[in-house]
Amino acid sequence: MESPKFIGNSKLTKQGQATIPQEGRRSLDLSPDADVFWYQVGDTLVLVKDLVAPKDLQVTATKKRGTR
Repeated sequence: MESPKFIGNSKLTKQGQATIPQEGRRSLDLSPDADVFWYQVGDTLVLVKDLVAPKDLQVTATKKRGTR
């Protein structure tokens, strides 16, 4: 399993929008019209390129958080 990688930060607009950093868009091969999916795991928001089963995501996010 890969270790978590910091790819940048973004600020929320007044409308609640955030920009995905360019390195993340390139790494995940996200086009400008791509759909992305958000999950909340504890106090962490996770963005994924493809839908995943919430229980699988929770296991992955928990393992990754433990490696920081």
